Amino acid sequence: MRKQILPLLLLLLPAPAVLAQGVPINEVQSLHGGQPGNGLAYNTNQYLMMAKPMGAMIGVKGSPYADARWLPARLVMTNNAPFDPMSLKYDVLNGRILMRVDSRPQDSLQLNDNLLAQFELEEPATLTTPARKRVFRRFVEAYDPQQRHEYVEVLHQGQYTLVKRYVKTLRAGSRTGVGDPDNQILSHQEYYLIRPNASAVPVKLNVKSISTAAPDLAERLKADAAAQKARKDADWTTVLAAVDPRK
Repeated sequence: MRKQILPLLLLLLPAPAVLAQGVPINEVQSLHGGQPGNGLAYNTNQYLMMAKPMGAMIGVKGSPYADARWLPARLVMTNNAPFDPMSLKYDVLNGRILMRVDSRPQDSLQLNDNLLAQFELEEPATLTTPARKRVFRRFVEAYDPQQRHEYVEVLHQGQYTLVKRYVKTLRAGSRTGVGDPDNQILSHQEYYLIRPNASAVPVKLNVKSISTAAPDLAERLKADAAAQKARKDADWTTVLAAVDPRK
């Protein structure tokens, strides 16, 4: 049997500056090769919505995405439902996952992610970096309950787990004639070390901060020459793989 593309109904939630149009269910089934009875979970009283990505919002500077590129992705569902190949973007600002089916690259859809546990993005190789897999999963250890439905990028997983949380906020432009008149999407990242007891401790990417959060790694970090120079995500992925290997 052909894999399910959409085991769940895809819905577009209202979001500022997003252009959308409803698509009748029979057209959506044709769009995805679906036929009645093949297991696609469509609600015939609803519409799938076609979403225009927000990468070029008029009067808004910045990107709402963790990564603005469409990257090949694999979804891991809590019910183990299989999916056909697709590309994804994680819209951090609006808290949604946009997907693009390979057969219709000009259209994007919002995934109903209620049963999504994690997604894996395939980042292509460049002239200076090899291809790699980027894993995003729910931030279930977050102290703030409102953050537990968000997705964080897993930079390292061993006895400890280092994750990166993307934060996007919308700042209104100046209406007084002083300052930038454009609305602006501001971006920053937060890093957390998740301990074996599942507590998430905010850290900075330096030896002192990570040693404080993981005292049993302190001596190994102190003795690791690479740790003393590590500043970037990739540096700390390599350092922690050496001092805290996956068992």
